[in-house]
Amino acid sequence: MNHHTTNAVPTQWNPPTQGFFKCNFDSSIFKNENRFGYGASIRDHEGKFIKALTFAVQDNHHRLRLKSLLCTTVFNGSSI
Repeated sequence: MNHHTTNAVPTQWNPPTQGFFKCNFDSSIFKNENRFGYGASIRDHEGKFIKALTFAVQDNHHRLRLKSLLCTTVFNGSSI
């Protein structure tokens, strides 16, 4: 197994405007398996956790579409 590591850069979460939610998402690549994992979480303007979702797909052909679908799915409460 070959792992690639990078130095983490500290980041600060900025809340959305009151009355709105913020969806943060990220992805991971598992090159040896040709799989990609995605995750998203939603928080309100106070930083309170609302929902989260993770899933994996076998290829990366529609990466932006999958990220968009992930956020939409988290907000709607359905499963992929």
